[in-house]
Amino acid sequence: MSDDEPRAPAGPAAYPAIDLTLGAWRPWEAATQLAAALGVALPDAPLMPASPLDEIDAGAVGEATVFHAHAVAGLLSAALPQNGIVAILTPRFGLPLRRDNEWLFLFLKRRSISLAIVGDEPVTTVIGRSLFERRAGVVAPAPGERLLPLTAEQERLLRFFPGLLPRSLVGAIPIDDTGLVAVGADRFLIPPAWRDDDPRTAAPEIDAMAAIETSDEGFAAFAECHCTAHFADGARLCDLSRRLETAGALEIAADLAERARQVARDPAERAAADIRRQKVRLRLGRFDDMLAMPPPSRRAPEPDRECLARLKLRAALAAGRSAELDADLGPLADRLAGGEPLAADDLLLLDAHAAALATDAADRALTLAETVRDALDRQPDTDRRLVHHNAMTLARIHEAQGDRDRQRDALDRAFATAHGLRSLGEIVEMNILRATAELEPTAPAAQGAWLRAALAWLAFVPPEAAPRSVVDLLFGVGADTVRARLDIDISEALADRMTAAWPGLTASVGGEYPAIRAASALAPPQRLVGGPGAVIGWSASDDATPVYVRPRVRLVRLVEAALATLCPALPGLARGVFLVEDNAGVDIPATRDEALSVALRLRLPELVFGAERISLDPESRMKHVTGIVPRLAPSLSVVDGSDGKAVCRFGRHRPDVTVEGVRAELVLRLRDEPAMSFGPLRVVHGKTVAETEMLYRDLELLGVVRLDVRTAEAAVSQEATEPPPPEPKEEA
Repeated sequence: MSDDEPRAPAGPAAYPAIDLTLGAWRPWEAATQLAAALGVALPDAPLMPASPLDEIDAGAVGEATVFHAHAVAGLLSAALPQNGIVAILTPRFGLPLRRDNEWLFLFLKRRSISLAIVGDEPVTTVIGRSLFERRAGVVAPAPGERLLPLTAEQERLLRFFPGLLPRSLVGAIPIDDTGLVAVGADRFLIPPAWRDDDPRTAAPEIDAMAAIETSDEGFAAFAECHCTAHFADGARLCDLSRRLETAGALEIAADLAERARQVARDPAERAAADIRRQKVRLRLGRFDDMLAMPPPSRRAPEPDRECLARLKLRAALAAGRSAELDADLGPLADRLAGGEPLAADDLLLLDAHAAALATDAADRALTLAETVRDALDRQPDTDRRLVHHNAMTLARIHEAQGDRDRQRDALDRAFATAHGLRSLGEIVEMNILRATAELEPTAPAAQGAWLRAALAWLAFVPPEAAPRSVVDLLFGVGADTVRARLDIDISEALADRMTAAWPGLTASVGGEYPAIRAASALAPPQRLVGGPGAVIGWSASDDATPVYVRPRVRLVRLVEAALATLCPALPGLARGVFLVEDNAGVDIPATRDEALSVALRLRLPELVFGAERISLDPESRMKHVTGIVPRLAPSLSVVDGSDGKAVCRFGRHRPDVTVEGVRAELVLRLRDEPAMSFGPLRVVHGKTVAETEMLYRDLELLGVVRLDVRTAEAAVSQEATEPPPPEPKEEA
C-alpha cells in the first residue's frame, strides 16, 4: 500500500498500546502486537537465506527486513484512524528495542501515525534519529482491581512474561483477567506497573518459570537469557538462535548465541556455541568480531573445528583480507586447477578470493576467476547464482586492468542470469555498472544508463531497502552510510552522476514536478513516452504535487529534463505521473522495439518515441502483433516435460512453475522447435493472430514465455549487448 492511500476515518479516542517494557524477544514483536489490537492479518515475514548462494539472490533484491516493515506499516496504518496514535510502552532496565521494530516505527511515522512513548526514550540503533513524542493523556494502563490475591506463580508471570500474555496461559495458571487489558480475542496486555523487577537480577524467580518455556518461544528466549547459568540449556539456546535467525530476528539470535557460549560446559558445547555466534555475526556483518575469535579447543570435535575455520575464511574474505588466505585456499585452488570437481561452496570461496585480490593482484585474481568460470562452464546444470557471482568478479578484475571491453562482456554475462526476473534494485545496479564501464563518460550509452538507473531508483520503494551493492557502487565498499537516509544520499549521488554525464543538462527551479512511481497492474500508464535510452509510462493525475526530500526533487527534475531531450512531447506531460516500467524484469525500455513490446503487452493506445507518434488502435495494433516472436523466458534453466506436464525451473529468484495440457504443449514446442513470429505461427495453430496472442499471453503472465517485437535490427542489437543465458535444458 502506498503512503498516500487513504486510511480509516477518525474513530474513538482510544489508542492501541505496544508493550515492549521487557524488550522484544520475538520476531516482529511490535507489528504482531499492533495487528492483534487492530484485527489485521499480517503477511508472512521473509525467511533469511538458507545458504551463501541464496544470499546472492536475496542481496540483489534488497533488504528484506526493511521491505517487510514497509509493507506491514502500510497495512497497520490503514486500519488506524487518520493521524492516529499508538502508545509504546518502552523498554526498561536497558532491555532492547530491536531493529525490526525500529523500521516499523519509522514507516508508521511516515504515514502520520503518532508514536507516543510511555517510559524512557528508546535507544535506536539503525534509524539514526528519534521518532517518538510524548502526549498529554497517553499513559500506561493501570492494573484493574483483582478479585483474589495473587499467588507467587501468578506474580512471577505478570512480572516477567514479555509482551502480550496469551489467553491459554491466563487459564493455565490461572489468573483472573480483571487486572489485565484485553487485546484482540486471545491476548492480554500486562500493565507496566507489574514490571518492577530487573530480570537481570531476578534469576531465581525466572528459574521457577521453566515450565512455561515450552508454551511460548518468546518467553523461552527471554528466560534462557536471564535464568541462572546453571539452569540454562546450551543446546536449547543454540536451537532457539537458529530458528530465530531463520525468521529474521538476528539480534535476538545473536543474544542467544552469546548466552550459549557463556553457559557452555565442555569443549564440544563451546564449539557448537561458537559456530552459532559466528554464523549470526556473519549475517550482521561483524567481520572483525569473527576474526578476533580465538581458535577452538583441540578437544572440540573435528567437524566443528573445520566449520569454524571455514566461517573465519568467509569473514576474512568479506573483510577484504584475502592476502592472508593463500595458505588456506591454495590447496583448494590447486585441486580446481587440476580439474577436480568442487562443491558450490568451495567454488564460491575461491571466487570471493579472486574478487578480493582484484585491486592489488589483478593477474593472479584473473587466473583464479577464469579457472572458476571454466569449471562452471563444464558443469551440465550450472547454478546461475554462481555464474553471476563469478562474472561480477571478472568484471571487477577487468576494470582494475583497464580492459573496458572485457568488463562489459562480463557484466552482460552476469546480468543475463536474471534476464526477465530483475528487480528494480538489480536494474539500478546494472545500469550504474554499464554507465561506469563506458570509456567516454558522456557517451550516449553512458547517459542512457545513468538515466535508467535514476528512473529505477526513483521507482524503488522503500529507498531504505536498497541493495548493499548499489550503496557500495556509489560510495565505496564499507562506506559509513546510514540506511535510514539512503534516499537523500543515493538521490544526491545519482543527481551528481547525471549532471556529469549530461553536459548542459539543468534542472528547473520552482514550480511543479511529476510524481515518479513503479508501474503496476493496478495503475497502468495511459501511454508510453520517451526516446532512445529510456521510455516511461505516463498517466494523468489530479493528485497534489508529491512531497520529496530536496535531493530527490533535484534528481526528479534532472530526469525530467533528460527525458525532454529524448522526446519533444514530454514537457507538455510534466504534470502527470511518470510510471517506471521494467519490461517484465528486463530493464527500463531503451529502444523503439522494446517500448513497442511493452505497449502491446499493456494494450496501450499510443507510444510516443522521440518525434514519432505510434497509434496502437485495434487495427494498427494487430499489424504490430503479427511480428511478435514468442520464446521461452531466458530466466528458465530447465524445462522438463512428461505425463502431459511441463516443469519450468528458473535459474534465479523464482520457484518452479508447472503447466499442463495445452500450456505444456506450447512450452515444449518453444523448447524443441525454431522460434517463429505470430504471423506463421497462427497457421500452425489454425487460429487468428488475436487468438494466437491470447494463447501465449496466458503463459507470459506465468513468466515462462516472453513476447517481444524482434525486428532483425533489434535482434542484432540484443545479441551485441546482452547475450542470453544458456538455453533451458531438458532434464535427464
